[in-house]
Amino acid sequence: MKWLVVALVFVLSSTMAHAESGKRPPDNPKWKKECGSCHIAYPPKLLRAIDWQRLMEGLDNHFGTHLVLGAGDNKEIFDFLQLHAGFRAKNSASSLRISDTPWFTRAHRKIPSNTWSDPAVKNRANCEACHINAGSGDWSKRSIRVPKAGEKAPHADGVHADAGKRALPPDNTKWKEECGSCHLAYPPRFLIAADWQKLMGRLGKHFDANAELNPKDNKEILDFLIYHAAYRPKYSAPSLRISDTPWFTELHDEIPNNTWSDPAVKNRANCAACHINVEDGDWSEDSIHVPGGPDGEKKKAWWKKHR
Repeated sequence: MKWLVVALVFVLSSTMAHAESGKRPPDNPKWKKECGSCHIAYPPKLLRAIDWQRLMEGLDNHFGTHLVLGAGDNKEIFDFLQLHAGFRAKNSASSLRISDTPWFTRAHRKIPSNTWSDPAVKNRANCEACHINAGSGDWSKRSIRVPKAGEKAPHADGVHADAGKRALPPDNTKWKEECGSCHLAYPPRFLIAADWQKLMGRLGKHFDANAELNPKDNKEILDFLIYHAAYRPKYSAPSLRISDTPWFTELHDEIPNNTWSDPAVKNRANCAACHINVEDGDWSEDSIHVPGGPDGEKKKAWWKKHR
């Protein structure tokens, strides 16, 4: 009996140590895809299982955003979160916000208050502003770099397009005027900096159109695009077309093929055909109307079927 008790203690201790350690938990593609589409996929150990349960049960009002997951996807992600969740009281907050937990507060107690509102950081949820390798699972101290006042964060695309109005980068009149004269002025976070640089360097043949700019305007727009650009590989495509990037493909993989050729849509570049308030910076799911799809109360059921 004694050896059994010792064995149980060892197993429990190992499990708890894993939940609280800096090591990344075993990967889960569904968790990374769905949770990582709007923000960084936060490691399960950052909250307790009961908090993850409440979060996953309240996705219809996820901090002001309506999210929809199929029952199977919801269960798979929750099982993963629960298996690798934290277990101590310090990993819990009544608000369900990781940044309100006691462990977060203590770990960041030496960060000056003005750092959180710095344009390079924006808020406490933007982990990658300082944890520069968090996207690849490295939360170690050696990969921390707190931006200095006025400095650009190494990863400026901390929020994905689907996060809605809050994700709109600071406005730039020249970008909106020039890029928006032929099509929607696509947000910088839709492509990585290298792709924007290639695009702006070949405006004389911009997808078979001549869109050349004078050097001063070109530089101003390119600086703006690079400042707010994405950094992950999924935001890049050899064709330089946003609609060919992995993130775009993932988010639109349930849209029926005939929708793209619908006269009301025309092609994949016509975002405003479905994102009806996009000109105001609203990319939220609540403002999506797919031609041929329902509105009002039936929209949620339609989304569940087509996601």
